[in-house]
Amino acid sequence: MVFSALQVSQKFIFVVSIMLVAFISECRVFSGILSKAMETKFEVIRFEHFTSPDDFLSNPMVEFPVIIFKLTDQEKFDSRVTHIKQRFPAADVIGLMLGKNYKTLKGREKSFDYLFTDSEIEEKLNVYISQRFSKQVSFSDNFKIEHLKRKYIHLHPLKSRCFSLILQGKTAAEIALEMNKSTRTIEKYIIYLRQYFSVDKKKDLIEIGRQIQT
Repeated sequence: MVFSALQVSQKFIFVVSIMLVAFISECRVFSGILSKAMETKFEVIRFEHFTSPDDFLSNPMVEFPVIIFKLTDQEKFDSRVTHIKQRFPAADVIGLMLGKNYKTLKGREKSFDYLFTDSEIEEKLNVYISQRFSKQVSFSDNFKIEHLKRKYIHLHPLKSRCFSLILQGKTAAEIALEMNKSTRTIEKYIIYLRQYFSVDKKKDLIEIGRQIQT
């Protein structure tokens, strides 16, 4: 639910829009650290923590425009996610996947509007929130950057991980070693990323990364 907080002075009325975000995680430490980091950077959001999907569903009806799940490899969440998406059809449902066993991601992407993993979690949440509250402007360069941010947020976790390592200056061989993939597979990922972002060279991918993170 988006609330309006009014602060009245003698001459002016200031309107501050606050967005409530539901954070479903069995680990309060993880959700607390991430929530604090996001709330410090973005004063317009407030997180409400729930220990499980059942805990969330048992609460009185509240409109959450954004619902975040922190996932583990063992969780059985599919039916609960479906139920929550039916209850909040207009909400963005974001999955946070910890652990490098990316095989467990197979099929899970379809359950969420966004799925962020490991080291990309905070960065992609930053991009998502800044994009959600960005002002529409008439300059084509700014529209281009917003378009790149939207594409970045929707990037498949494996490709996103590869992209992140490219931005760190790693070679295809180094990325292959870190991601436990063949160099040939990583080279295919890089070709995919160039096509995805419509650039010809690897250095252009790095420039796009710089613009996204600005």
